[in-house]
Amino acid sequence: MNDYSSKRKFGRYQVIESLGKGSTSTVYKAHDPLLDRDVAIKAIHAQLSIQPGFVERFEREARALAHLQHPNIVRIYDMGHEADIYFMVVELVSGETLKIRLQSIRKKKRLMPLREIDLISTAVCDAVDYAHLARLVHRDLKPANVIFNERNKPMLTDFGIVKMLDSPSHTAIGSLLGTPLYMSPEQCKGQSGDQRCDIYSLGVMLYEMCTGKLPFRSRSMAGILKAHISKPPPPPRQLNSHIPLALETALLKALAKYPDDRYQTASELSEAFSTALIQPAEETMPISNMETMVPKPVIGAYLRSISRGARYSLDALIDNRIGRSQHGKSVEVDLNDEPGSDYVHSVHVLIRLGVSGWELETLSTNRNPTFVNDREVTPGTIIILSDKDRVALSGTELVFEVDSDQLPSK
Repeated sequence: MNDYSSKRKFGRYQVIESLGKGSTSTVYKAHDPLLDRDVAIKAIHAQLSIQPGFVERFEREARALAHLQHPNIVRIYDMGHEADIYFMVVELVSGETLKIRLQSIRKKKRLMPLREIDLISTAVCDAVDYAHLARLVHRDLKPANVIFNERNKPMLTDFGIVKMLDSPSHTAIGSLLGTPLYMSPEQCKGQSGDQRCDIYSLGVMLYEMCTGKLPFRSRSMAGILKAHISKPPPPPRQLNSHIPLALETALLKALAKYPDDRYQTASELSEAFSTALIQPAEETMPISNMETMVPKPVIGAYLRSISRGARYSLDALIDNRIGRSQHGKSVEVDLNDEPGSDYVHSVHVLIRLGVSGWELETLSTNRNPTFVNDREVTPGTIIILSDKDRVALSGTELVFEVDSDQLPSK
């Protein structure tokens, strides 16, 4: 299979730089010499494109997406493939994501003003409603898929990706399509769901924007899925007293466990949210007690030093940077005190809780390799870790361990 890191062209599109890599695709900034404009290339990982029926689903969904013409949906320009890599050419939006904006607000110990949330909600819900009328369901709505353009207008991206990957092989191996923290109960049960699964995901996003916290958090993906299915969310007004009672009612209805009990359309949710804002919201809402607002780490796994026995916690809600703190830049797991760490990069690998489990992505070079169970992991590769896997970063040896109460019962 082709190496993404060495890919310089997709058809006529000249790659400028890599913008990011996820569990399903790599995104590049590229230039279209024919129309003289910069674009984004979303290249589906080659191992996913070999699934039965993928090509037909890819072409069908891409054609459907090309017909979406909405001011708050990222446009698709073209599609194609180079050998075993299938890609879409989409509008380049270079602003920050809603995920990054929320993280920035949280670091300042503040909440997003309700009026600002209403503006974002109106735009995103209108885009979702438009897509639903065209019989397209997103199935992976989350703050990372909302990008603000240069005019601060929210743009919804990644429509159709989940549907392209929705194959019998996924169902057979028990894989989930979507992002667990924002996934509807029906998706958590392995069902594809209809447009109302998007309503639930919108509800999770609005809950997070209004309270600064997610409705459900757990040390494991299994715990998160179980909470979505059966656990009631904490009342939003317990987390943010500025929320009107009518707005709390709207949020909880969007998060109803059964689709029939939710708002049936995104426009209904948007209208209910706007109507509930009877009381004026403060422009900024300082949080007097940081412990009540800033989420504590959710620890679900560790890295244990073989030589020193030290255990390094891994937060299930973030990308854990493993490396060495230096030049004023810190990492979540600092290996400076470990033997053999002289050749460990400042950020050698990333470890995060993904859809299929704990993922390791190596960022090191071939000169300072990463090994998992004595097998070298090439730069840019993402692998799924299992309990007791041995991880070697250059000369530093570690063991990946999952909390014993998070392991599946036998």
